[in-house]
Amino acid sequence: MTAVLAYGANVRPGYTPVRVHGVDVGQVTGVQRAPAGRGVQIEMAIDDGKGVTLHDDARLALRWRTLLGRNMYVDLDPGSRSAPPLGHASIPRSRTSDQIELDTALEPLDARGRAAMKTMLGEFDRGFSDPAAVSGTIDAVEPAMRPWRAP
Repeated sequence: MTAVLAYGANVRPGYTPVRVHGVDVGQVTGVQRAPAGRGVQIEMAIDDGKGVTLHDDARLALRWRTLLGRNMYVDLDPGSRSAPPLGHASIPRSRTSDQIELDTALEPLDARGRAAMKTMLGEFDRGFSDPAAVSGTIDAVEPAMRPWRAP
């Protein structure tokens, strides 16, 4: 079976497992550019005898195997039993998601963005250096933070 994802870094044929409800049921067998040219198409083999029947509404997500990222697994939701079988169709990008790595999230920060982030972090220490001022701000804001109750 195949699926199309927006992003497929660290998915490796012969290494990345496919799991259903946390149980290994197969493995990624191929990774290539998606036919439309945007995203990644992954090919997977589901082991016979695992009792997995894929339906037309199947979903797929890439997940981290560890808290440190990098090692991924395919989290496969076979779909609802009331839906028709998936057959040889591919799971479309609209029903897939991927785990974003930190470096990917930070990628859009250009030189100006990185400089702004550095300034913000530096000013954070300065802004919280006076405990009395921080406490006064919290006291002043506290009434606005109470839940609103209808009269």
